[in-house]
Amino acid sequence: MNESNDHDDLAFLKTLNILYVEDEIIIRKQLAQFLNRRCANLYIGTNGKEGLAIFQDCQPDLVISDVLMPEMDGLKMGEAIRAINPKIPIILTTAFEEPRYFHRAIDLSVDKYVVKPIDLLILEEALLKCARTLRAELALYELQQRTAELMELQRIAAVVFEAQEGMFVTDADTTILRVNKAFSEITGYPAEEMVGKTPHVLQSGRQDCHFYEEMWSGINQDGHWKGEIWNKRKNGEIYPENICVTAVKDDDGNVTNYVATFMDITINKAIADEIKHLAFYDPLTNLPNRRLLFDRLKIAFASNKRNGKKGAVLFIDMDNFKTLNDTLGHDMGDLLLKEVAERLHHCVRDCDTVARFGGDEFVIMLTNLNEDEDMAINQAEIIGQKILVTLNKSYQLRTQDYSSTPSIGVAIFTGHESSIHEPVKQADTAMYQAKKAGRNTLRFFKNI
Repeated sequence: MNESNDHDDLAFLKTLNILYVEDEIIIRKQLAQFLNRRCANLYIGTNGKEGLAIFQDCQPDLVISDVLMPEMDGLKMGEAIRAINPKIPIILTTAFEEPRYFHRAIDLSVDKYVVKPIDLLILEEALLKCARTLRAELALYELQQRTAELMELQRIAAVVFEAQEGMFVTDADTTILRVNKAFSEITGYPAEEMVGKTPHVLQSGRQDCHFYEEMWSGINQDGHWKGEIWNKRKNGEIYPENICVTAVKDDDGNVTNYVATFMDITINKAIADEIKHLAFYDPLTNLPNRRLLFDRLKIAFASNKRNGKKGAVLFIDMDNFKTLNDTLGHDMGDLLLKEVAERLHHCVRDCDTVARFGGDEFVIMLTNLNEDEDMAINQAEIIGQKILVTLNKSYQLRTQDYSSTPSIGVAIFTGHESSIHEPVKQADTAMYQAKKAGRNTLRFFKNI
């Protein structure tokens, strides 16, 4: 973004009313000074319940809130606010980087998630982005309100056309009349190649005819449509964008033009994917975490109930792992865990799941085992013995040769157990039986 646009966004930001909710006094005072210089009015709450009451009374343009607060946390407050105003920008701050907060933030579609201690440059960038979005929405609203006077429409369109978002204008038959500079930068098509053509050139093929029929139905019925679409650049690259299409009508209600503004959200998608990955995968080994494991167990339970197949859970604990951490350091322990994760992958089938349960504990879920329990036990034991042999091989931890062994507990499941947690608990119990038997061995869970 150039300095002129930055200046425009900052000027627009100073016209907005901001609600700031934070329970920690020192942080609240410091950030309040920063925000007071960048907005028209600043409303301050000390918890989610108070913040919601202020929002209902004052109707601010933008909300900044801490996540963990007494009485009502920031996420619940955000949900309540979004129920009142679905489009209001929300920025969340927190000192905790737990995946569950990221996951809930994704569900809430917050505009920015800022980790404490707050970097004021990052916060200011988020504020300017929100102001930019509100400014663009306001411009579009004004565009729709002034269609009665063509000269006024052209004046407003000229201003909006300089926005950073891509924009194109078509006639009533969707033939492109004009595109702005951002359009060419995003799509790779210069203006001379697009004028006279239709937006069909940009279609990626990811959306079918039904999608476009619904889109045009919304435009024809409501006069506008806003959503996410996958388009294709001139170089063939497919990318996601948020787009808003508005129908411009004359005094008689006839459509004269369509105006479309869009923004490339490739980076937003990448960030969302990364947050989702953090919520379901272990960052050290890149294996599924226990949350994803139990999700897949739920699916396996349902499948087993339908087809009568058996499944198995293998609970694996690396023997004397604490000794490695205490003698060679945690970085060497991490190297061992990553190598164990890699080896476990080579011991199972594509349909199975290898998960890191925590610390030096791994859990493997085997699916589609034989309907006969004895045969299923035999299949699970073959894989378990393969794991024992594989994990007994020497490890090269940088320049250090290291030997380690696993203790493995196994539980067979049918899908009719009382809960998805039951076979994991049973395999854990069997693993401790393997420990008591001298380690470096495998034991099956048996009901006494």
